[in-house]
Amino acid sequence: MNWRTRTLIVVLTLAMVLGSASLAFAQGPTGAADSARAAVVRGEVTAVNDDGFTLAPGALRTLALRTLALRTPAPGALRKTPHSQEVTVVVTDDTRYRIPGVENPTLADVQVGMFALVRGTWEDGVFVAQGVGAASLDEIRRRIIQGEVTAVALDSGTLAVDTRRGEWTVHTTDDTRYRIPGVENPTLADVQVGDRVIVAGKPDEDSDNTGTARLIAVLPKNLVKGRGQVTAIEGSTLTVETRRGPYTVVADEGTRYRARDIEDPSLADVQVGDAIFVIGLEQDDGTILAKVIGILGQMAPGVRPDRPDDATVAP
Repeated sequence: MNWRTRTLIVVLTLAMVLGSASLAFAQGPTGAADSARAAVVRGEVTAVNDDGFTLAPGALRTLALRTLALRTPAPGALRKTPHSQEVTVVVTDDTRYRIPGVENPTLADVQVGMFALVRGTWEDGVFVAQGVGAASLDEIRRRIIQGEVTAVALDSGTLAVDTRRGEWTVHTTDDTRYRIPGVENPTLADVQVGDRVIVAGKPDEDSDNTGTARLIAVLPKNLVKGRGQVTAIEGSTLTVETRRGPYTVVADEGTRYRARDIEDPSLADVQVGDAIFVIGLEQDDGTILAKVIGILGQMAPGVRPDRPDDATVAP
């Protein structure tokens, strides 16, 4: 399985589209008391009919791993389901839509192949939508940049970001939202030169590499990600062999687990010999505090684990 940044792009962009300040990755209902609880589902649109559409969460290949690494959800915010489970979304006359580039969108503008994030409630096994944000992958890519901040101008409300697509000039407004680890009520003044950021917004139609930000997220400086093979497990500590040598990965009560075809995975599902994908924070002693562990399964004999990424996420 290839673990990509695509879901991060999808979730950040659709969160911006929906105007949701706090995402709960809620899936299937667990009881009558939960059926009316507000929730969020996300995935790829696989079918559209007169009453709504079908989402395939597994089509995204991974969850919002870096988003979880940026911010740990509150207890109870995650309601789990098998990743391959399809979700039937039913719309009503009160359902609101946000589709970039479409004025006054309706269900007719939701297309197969789009990625959608839907807010609503579970009722009798189907998800009744209150708000739908949807966009094509090309549109999502067009609205996201990632890179290193090279300049911040507070007087003009702009910052320069060096990306693989060149240097971008990013304008901010009073509506721009910020996510900065460890900073309460962050503003542009909290963004520093050298920060690695993900910016979701709208590119200018008349200027290249210029746009207006709706969301600016600063990645933790000690954020690491990589893949390797588990060679030992002692309590909540894993030894993971990579091409750069062994790493010590520590799980705690805040660690989230992801595994295809395992409902509600946990540390107990990690076995010696498994290939795992880890996103976490490097500690002063060199260990990695895991925010997300993806269980990829047993490695075939002779297969070498992938090399972990650098300590900061590449743009």
